[in-house]
Amino acid sequence: MAETGVPGPISVAVLALPESTAYVLFGVKEVLESVGPVWGVVTGGAGETPRFDVAIVAAGTTPFRCAGGALVAADTTFAGNRSFDIVVVSDLTISPDADPRGSWPEVAPWLARRHAEGATIASVCSGSVLLAEAGLLEGLEATTHWAYAPGYARAYPAVQWCPERILCIAGEGERLVTAGGAASWEDLVLWLVARFCGPAEASR
Repeated sequence: MAETGVPGPISVAVLALPESTAYVLFGVKEVLESVGPVWGVVTGGAGETPRFDVAIVAAGTTPFRCAGGALVAADTTFAGNRSFDIVVVSDLTISPDADPRGSWPEVAPWLARRHAEGATIASVCSGSVLLAEAGLLEGLEATTHWAYAPGYARAYPAVQWCPERILCIAGEGERLVTAGGAASWEDLVLWLVARFCGPAEASR
């Protein structure tokens, strides 16, 4: 994977919904924010300029508790006009048997607009449902947690669901990335670092 040439810092939106889990939400944020500053410190040198500028995006700026009870305070909202290079959707604690269609009338169009502007849209685990709801995955391969795959296939039959995959990279410019189970957020973050900052930075 080669660097994309996007000048740093690379802007990242991490979506925070009431259904989001804290360990994925904050894990993605913390790891991306460590790219640049941490390597020099742990190797006895000086920390470098952060390579990613990460913002938590939610419906409003009033702090709320996500799944599991952790408090989330958003940096900006879906109503804002801020553009991003990357948008990451965390996993969602929803029932695998529920029909998800129409569940996120504000978020799905926001995702579609960010993709149309050129952002790379990524998801973790069950969060791929938001990409499907936004119409971004039609005719493409995508992965998700295996428990959600049957229900998602019923709701979005135009998507080629591949729950056996850890990562699926699809779409024009490879700007749609879905990750499988919840722990696969680590694979996703390493892929994003390699894609936008180069493989050497991902190895660090």
